[in-house]
Amino acid sequence: MRLALLFVALFLAGCGLGVADTPSAQGFDALRANADQGDAGAQTILGLMYANEGVPRDYAESMKWSRKAADQGSPEAQANIGRMYYYGEGVPRDHAEAVKWFRKAADLGFAAAQDMLGYMYHAGDGVPRDYAEAMTWFRKAADQGDASAQAGVAGMYYRGEGVPRDPAEAMKWFRKASDQSGPKVQACLDFRFRNGADEPRDPAEAYKWYKKAADQGDVKAKACLDFMGDLQI
Repeated sequence: MRLALLFVALFLAGCGLGVADTPSAQGFDALRANADQGDAGAQTILGLMYANEGVPRDYAESMKWSRKAADQGSPEAQANIGRMYYYGEGVPRDHAEAVKWFRKAADLGFAAAQDMLGYMYHAGDGVPRDYAEAMTWFRKAADQGDASAQAGVAGMYYRGEGVPRDPAEAMKWFRKASDQSGPKVQACLDFRFRNGADEPRDPAEAYKWYKKAADQGDVKAKACLDFMGDLQI
């Protein structure tokens, strides 16, 4: 779920198309005409729409248009192909193949793909676990302002994974993510760090109490649980 929501939002934003901006029938016809004429931007948007929203979902069409755009060097399209292989959407699930396509997009500077590579290297998902590589890709995306990657950097400093454990540095990156992510992260901040002293509380204890509150319908508690899952704490 973390990855699906992240990529839908970032891919559409990268193409200049927001969730509320799906084209009219006339606009779609014009988009399709441009794609048929080889416009990589139009092909990218079509690939994303067929996978996510705006038209009836059709993974074969999504892959077709994404491949056309990817072959012209569209990082958004390359990352969409990676996402489809990651989830097995219209193709057999293949995380090694997903890594290949995410890397293509990441090498072109696409922050969402860089964040995804960081996640996969951190988890050992499709590649051998490598904290140094994870930090490299998280930092590339984080330095572009990607809040998910900033949370990844914070988590690695928090746990001392591939870097010396440094709660103060974790707090710095956590606040960067918080500044961009709004209530979802900010709801956790005061509980997770004692009065700005940069000394983390016990995450297992935090999870237990947030789970109890979330089960009783507390929206902020559920948001914090979701974020703790993203941060993998």
